[in-house]
Amino acid sequence: MTPDSRYVGAIADENGKKQTLHVFDTFIAIETAQMMDFQHYNTCAAFFASGNMMVTGSKAGIITFWDVHAQQKDGHMKAHAYPKDKDTVRSTINRIKISNDMRFMVTAGNDHTLKCFDPNLQNLHAVLKGHRGPVLDVDISTDNRCIVSASADKTLRVWNADTYQCLQHCIGHFGSVVSCAFGGTGHSVFASSSVDGSVKTWQTDTGAVINAFMGHKGPVNCAAMGVTGPQVVSAGTDGTVRVWDTSDGCQIDQYGRERPEQLTVPEGHKGVCNRCLLTKDCLRAISSGVDGVVKIWKMRGGHEKRINSIAFTPDQTRIVTCSDDKTVRSFDAVSTTELTKIVGHVGSINKLDTSPGETSWLIHGFSRRGRNQTTDTCVIATAADDCAAAIYNINTGVRMQKLDKHKKEVLHVAFSPNGKLVGTASKDACIGIWDACTGKLLHMLGTGPSTGMGHTGDVNGILFLKDSVSMLSVSSDTSCRVWDVQDGYLKALLSGHKHAVYCVDYSPLSDRVVTGSRDKTIILWNMWKVCLCRPACAHICRYTYTHTHAHTHTHTCRHMPTHTCT
Repeated sequence: MTPDSRYVGAIADENGKKQTLHVFDTFIAIETAQMMDFQHYNTCAAFFASGNMMVTGSKAGIITFWDVHAQQKDGHMKAHAYPKDKDTVRSTINRIKISNDMRFMVTAGNDHTLKCFDPNLQNLHAVLKGHRGPVLDVDISTDNRCIVSASADKTLRVWNADTYQCLQHCIGHFGSVVSCAFGGTGHSVFASSSVDGSVKTWQTDTGAVINAFMGHKGPVNCAAMGVTGPQVVSAGTDGTVRVWDTSDGCQIDQYGRERPEQLTVPEGHKGVCNRCLLTKDCLRAISSGVDGVVKIWKMRGGHEKRINSIAFTPDQTRIVTCSDDKTVRSFDAVSTTELTKIVGHVGSINKLDTSPGETSWLIHGFSRRGRNQTTDTCVIATAADDCAAAIYNINTGVRMQKLDKHKKEVLHVAFSPNGKLVGTASKDACIGIWDACTGKLLHMLGTGPSTGMGHTGDVNGILFLKDSVSMLSVSSDTSCRVWDVQDGYLKALLSGHKHAVYCVDYSPLSDRVVTGSRDKTIILWNMWKVCLCRPACAHICRYTYTHTHAHTHTHTCRHMPTHTCT
């Protein structure tokens, strides 16, 4: 599949006499190109990053280059060819992958080695040795820094893409490992599948197993991970394609029936599933089988648990939501179509905020609109129960920064009006001030120099004032506090509520703040007087809401008598 998930290539065997290479447009489900090869028996294929060229690997150890637009061969080279092997067992190329930056190409062969080539100059860079059996699959991380290989020797190996050194030797499967795939935007995690019937996810740095997924009735031929989602997709000899949640190890969905009576399960391939892929946005899965069919599956959309926060993007074209299901999703504001699904947190996501206006792309060095995009770039921040916050590009689903200095759940997150700062509020009674561009922690209010000035309970909400220099926070300790975020000190303590304060909002036009509390009151504060260091005079009015058999609303104003309306 091309890096943008637009085109997918498939190799079909025509009665063993010839092979046909098919290219499909996954957006509209039509065939865009068809090329025939009478010379070599091809076993695998890969796209160049541009999508204009393809390469195929064969049983004879030959790599063939194809011009997709011209639909013809554009050259070939020897990779794992051994003249003395008449049965071509050692020569077979099982998998071929090309890095996103087009810097190198890796092949996995039956000769127990991986070979790295320059796809442009077609010269050999290195031979990676270490496996004691045929290398059945290989993948390159999204950041082009690591290579992972799977072998019939029941192990996986992680290699440094620059030095070609083996970084990890991963042991955990009880049968030949037939598939491997990196997930996410970096190289921190990858998935594998085996003939032992299991699918596993691994931590790249330590080589440890993160999750093991069991459910297929027989060997699992392929496993794939997405860039933005929590899913692993697997295809097995039982004819089913299954979707797994990497955060809790549960099966999310299944395509293809194990038994005819499973009427609620979509009908899948007629026979063994050979290969599966997951699109970049994690909204579609693609599978192929021995029945000669390539199927595109629409992944289950929408949140599966409570939605905690919702916001429009600054250009008003999309709606962004976060949920207890640990995902962030974006939807088209007109058609309600799900556009992006992001998972990076391992806990419920409590709050999200969008970077205001042009700061979404100017500060972070993006263009207003990326290639082939019709909406403005939008950067969001999220706060979650995994004691961390994160900054994402909602257009691509890529995590830009992880903010993880809190010791307890992060309850709230907010951008400053100029978009340069991000504030986080946590159950640890602290408030983090971060550089939105670099993710650097500037101040942790309530600790260090500001120890003793901070809240003594959960910080439930924060917001920046219009000058981007001052911040207001509300807490379960009944107080509201105004902070100087540049120097990290407390400017004012606003007292008035009798119970925990849960919510806060700000009107830049009138420079007033309103807070809501468990004591059933709403207090309006004049921030102009607070900035003049007169917090005692800042309390403008109080609204009290009590609920009995009749609704009673009490409104108290400074210098005015109290009156009650029933």
